[in-house]
Amino acid sequence: MLKDLLHLLLSDIRSPITDLLTNLPPMQAQADAEAYPPLITLSEFTLRYSERLLSVIDMLLDVMREGVVKLITDNLALQAVAEQALQAVSERAQAQGVTIYSHITSDLPKAVLDERLFTQAFINLIELMLIQNPNGGDIHLTADYHDTPSHFDLKLYDQRTVIDFAAFSAPFQAPLSTLLSRRDSLRIILSRVVMRAHGAKIHALPLGEGKVVFEVLLPLIPADPSVKRLAAARLFSDDPLDDLGVTHD
Repeated sequence: MLKDLLHLLLSDIRSPITDLLTNLPPMQAQADAEAYPPLITLSEFTLRYSERLLSVIDMLLDVMREGVVKLITDNLALQAVAEQALQAVSERAQAQGVTIYSHITSDLPKAVLDERLFTQAFINLIELMLIQNPNGGDIHLTADYHDTPSHFDLKLYDQRTVIDFAAFSAPFQAPLSTLLSRRDSLRIILSRVVMRAHGAKIHALPLGEGKVVFEVLLPLIPADPSVKRLAAARLFSDDPLDDLGVTHD
């Protein structure tokens, strides 16, 4: 019953969000034409937020309907993905007095990613840093590529002092099943599941002097863009990342 009610709720929420995404672009064009800044800002914010929320709802609906997490992958530049994530959190960061710097260069190989889900997972990590640490200061984002084995090393350095690193890092080490009772668990669970779906691992590590770094180890997958369906039961568990029951459309 609870699963059916949740399915109905998500389906009901999805409809107005889809309407927003359909109607906002012409509204945004009109705002641009009439040079009305408040409406421009509102429409841009609503569009970004609606797209992000829709990607999560679609993922959860696929899990409930078909028992899969669907990845629609493409060859993407990590620099562009990072820019999208930083743009999405820019207003929140600015309100907190936080400046986020991206040092990701354009010469890295492209990664095979689901753009909406991976970007949202990365946004979640940045937002977790902002939520857990109210202090102003700097956050730095870097990415390196390594040949053996072929993978990207993405790091999100929080240069601000964190009060309790053990509490901050615990959700990334705990079994996923134990996070369901936490009020703030949705961002953490979705980030971990989406990263697992991409074959990536997230670590929260101490940086010294009460500072932290998120490290994402993302494999370089030599594959063409495709639609992959991964067994949700495996992704939402703590089993090893291999043998996830992948099928392709």
